[in-house]
Amino acid sequence: MTLVNGLEARLQKESTVRTRGVGAALRRIHELSEPPEMCYDRHGHPLFRDLDPEVYISGSYQRADLDILHSFGLQRFAFDTVMRLLRWDLSHPSGRSKLLSPETEEDWHTRASALLLLPWENGWELVQAELRTLPLIPLNNGSWRSVDEGDVFHGVAEDIPIPKDLGLNLVDTKAAMNAKRRDLFRHLGVKLASTDMIRSLILTLYAQRGMRYISIDHSLEHLKFLYHTHQSRPKSEPIIGISVYDHRNVLRPALEHDLYVQDNHPYGAQCLLGPSSGFPSEPSFVNSRYFESSPSTRPEMGVTWIKWMHDYVGVRRKIRLLSHDRTSLSEECKHIAGHHSDKFLGFLKHVWAEQGQGVTNDVVVAAELQRLRVPCTNGAREPFSRCYMPLERLKNICRRFTSSKVMRFLSISSSEEISLLSEWWFLSTVLGVAFMDDLSFRLDILEAFLDSAMLSLTIQTASKVLELYQYIESWCVGAENPEAAREHVR
Repeated sequence: MTLVNGLEARLQKESTVRTRGVGAALRRIHELSEPPEMCYDRHGHPLFRDLDPEVYISGSYQRADLDILHSFGLQRFAFDTVMRLLRWDLSHPSGRSKLLSPETEEDWHTRASALLLLPWENGWELVQAELRTLPLIPLNNGSWRSVDEGDVFHGVAEDIPIPKDLGLNLVDTKAAMNAKRRDLFRHLGVKLASTDMIRSLILTLYAQRGMRYISIDHSLEHLKFLYHTHQSRPKSEPIIGISVYDHRNVLRPALEHDLYVQDNHPYGAQCLLGPSSGFPSEPSFVNSRYFESSPSTRPEMGVTWIKWMHDYVGVRRKIRLLSHDRTSLSEECKHIAGHHSDKFLGFLKHVWAEQGQGVTNDVVVAAELQRLRVPCTNGAREPFSRCYMPLERLKNICRRFTSSKVMRFLSISSSEEISLLSEWWFLSTVLGVAFMDDLSFRLDILEAFLDSAMLSLTIQTASKVLELYQYIESWCVGAENPEAAREHVR
């Protein structure tokens, strides 16, 4: 045996090579390995803590020394060693595990993910299968899972955040932002949830009897997801009432309990039904949290957040005109007519475009509304059917005989007759408010004139009476049946 051969044989048996650890223990050369460059972090330290006993060779050796030691049995780093290091790291609690620690920087995770992706890049199927059994996927609840323990999903569906309370294992949001980690999660078996699946889970929550507790934060997540996926919802999706938090932090079903969007509109619930309005029960308003962090409207949405909340969820932007069963006027409507008569006509106009069809289609409800007394310019409150539109041409006719202020003109105003008729058309078409200079109008002028003239009977008054009777007679003469018209006058 030569001297060289003797030295080589002795190196194989003796502990002559130092480890990387603090104590720099001596180990036999074939028991140690040199990690490749991709196994180091950005500070030059190995990604994973050393095993016990140690396998990392000391970092003090120069490149030339390492090359010589390799010729004497220093190991090349095999992926089997990576797996041993990984399992050793995972065996420690999160405070000591580099992978599991919440303090580990993102660059480390990027490098570790690149290392663990090698089995897929090289087609090592057995190693791939083993990696899928390890808890390498961080969840948004702080735990770590493997897909062998149950399905794991990415935290977004079509880039829309998935609510966290649906019973799904969702990848931690911060971890999923790292492209390299996201690639690893995909290979480990993390799934993409469909928007239909998530919508179904959300709606199932609200359809259950004895619905479990839902926090306002999760409620917001639910509604935002439903809003952003509204346009792509399946046609077969059932209509389920969504519950929403009110201003008292009470969760209420929006289709069963009126929940108003709070604003300062003069004809809104805050002004007409609020604490100082005299309404027997305080209205419920949608919790302001829903609008403090409202989602942005995407171009493809075609509907704003607040309009979607009204159209789909069922919150109210305007006071209810009809009762819940739509067979009568609502208590709110009757309250406004009785306690805020000066605002009732404005309220009616405010809600008519959205709710007036319910009156138009029901003669019973229309009759109930016609009977409500509304303020007129003569200071009285009269049913709609006894009132006149305050058209300037009607006022001018009235002024020929008496003050227009004594007639039952509705207390509304508009700059032009065309505008008044177009804006308030439903008053005449549906509620019977008169707007024509017909026999009834002329007889009502006579009645108002006589009531006002009783206190001052003069020659001038008598002359006006004669003129007014002549005006009435002129209508009778032009009538289709003059005698019937005169009989009506009598």
